Amino acid sequence: MKKSLLSAAMLAVLMTGCASQNTAPVQPTTNNDSSAQLPAWVMSPASANGYAASNCVTATGNFSVDRNHAVSLSRNTLAQNMQTKASVLEKTYQKMDSAAGNTSTGTSFEQAAKQVASVSLQKSQVEQIAVVKIAGVDQVCALVTMPKVETEKVFNVLANAAGPIDPTDKEALYKEFMSQKTAKELEKQAEALSAEMPAAPAKPAVPAQA
Repeated sequence: MKKSLLSAAMLAVLMTGCASQNTAPVQPTTNNDSSAQLPAWVMSPASANGYAASNCVTATGNFSVDRNHAVSLSRNTLAQNMQTKASVLEKTYQKMDSAAGNTSTGTSFEQAAKQVASVSLQKSQVEQIAVVKIAGVDQVCALVTMPKVETEKVFNVLANAAGPIDPTDKEALYKEFMSQKTAKELEKQAEALSAEMPAAPAKPAVPAQA
């Protein structure tokens, strides 16, 4: 089923990306004033460079370890958000397909998953590192982004694997996939789409054998 295609392919993306590490040096900023406003990207992660996620860990005094921990958690958050985006995308596509009177057919997803993995979250980038005070406690925070060009590649592989899509529908799906929304917004959207989806037709009963 196309739903299985999109979910499984995106899961391959996420599992590959979470294990990666970006070694590019990022100079941390420091905020030692507990009354100072936190960086905007800590509270509402966003980036002009692509889809973004942030996370913070309590500082232990070992900045290198804390940095890697914060980056890892940020990548996990990015992965979870991208997985929810995939769920929204597949439900949106199913809704369009149903409205057009079409019926989804099964498609092999193994090849698509391999292609997606090659442009996966292993290409995610560490954009910001900061040491801030939250509730009077030092925290090391990281902002990780998925470059737009890589997100576009993910979308194109999944869309192509799903089969022929009307250009207008594909454009709408693309805008949805590339939009930056919070995890809560994505979850609410997925729930709303699920509620709008028509129930699957009941399977005919199998007569009992004498």
